[in-house]
Amino acid sequence: MEKMDRRRMVGVVMLHSPPIDKIGALVLLERRTSGEIPVYRFWETNRCTRAQLGSWRAQGIEPIDLGNEKYHQAGMPSAAAYTAKRHGMTVSAGEKALLDILAKNNESGWLKGRPFSTAWILRELYELGYDPQQVVRRVAHVVSCFVRVEDGERVPARDDATMEKIFWCELRRMRNSQFAPMTIPRYLRDMWYLGYQPDKIREMTKWWTHGWNEAKNAHKQAQAAFPRMRRVEFRASTRRCALVHTDDKFVVRVAAQAYDILVVRKSAGQVGILAQKVSLLRLYGWLKAQEPTIWHQAVGAISNGGWMYPRVMGTKLTDEQLIAAVQNNT
Repeated sequence: MEKMDRRRMVGVVMLHSPPIDKIGALVLLERRTSGEIPVYRFWETNRCTRAQLGSWRAQGIEPIDLGNEKYHQAGMPSAAAYTAKRHGMTVSAGEKALLDILAKNNESGWLKGRPFSTAWILRELYELGYDPQQVVRRVAHVVSCFVRVEDGERVPARDDATMEKIFWCELRRMRNSQFAPMTIPRYLRDMWYLGYQPDKIREMTKWWTHGWNEAKNAHKQAQAAFPRMRRVEFRASTRRCALVHTDDKFVVRVAAQAYDILVVRKSAGQVGILAQKVSLLRLYGWLKAQEPTIWHQAVGAISNGGWMYPRVMGTKLTDEQLIAAVQNNT
């Protein structure tokens, strides 16, 4: 594996509340600089000029998935894949496995749907107010351990039978994850294979199970709050739709399951549109034509700002205009 000069890379800039593929990109860089690379800044808007990107690089600060270097604009499947290509990385077998699952996750949300998924938990932790610097470092360790084990690194004496005996209590509660990539049990097993001491493994995995339990409790509270939530219900052809005003992401998650299309306006004026099995491509085109700089698209969603871009200006479109746009463009 090629090496990069650690002295020339003193930090990275990442999106606010970065998801797992951005953190995967950070891990690829760290594996070539032999040490942790600190997050210099979390970027909170969807715009970033070429001049700003160049200024950071001149200081030894590497931007990840910002400005005109976003992975989808380059036709790449993930931020990690774009980083590997940009830096001419020759990826190992473990890194190839990482890139494959990040691509699959960006396409379908595959990782987030697994029981005890760290890719799912990390997004909830941001909403619960966890320090993003700490979350990034925790996720980076999960990703790094996965890659090392996929590369064949393993202490020979660490067998599965002994692991099952030592951690039977922890694994029994999470057996339905089946050691899928980036889940808590897989992380436990990866650390076991790599030679971590049992107490350290328990300490590292307990942080994740605590976060999982906190997130699940927040979702239960949201389910109780949803029936009392004020909303404007409407139809777009045969589709059930609603518009709500809330800053509570957990209530939004519950509401989104009840409708084919959900329009959410935050108190700051920013809007998100979530859909279940409905194409939002035409609606996205219409919104971009009205306000070209503030809308962006993700899998099953359109957002004006949102959890990764909290500083983006809210839309000037009224609730009535948004409802009409959904009805006329979906």
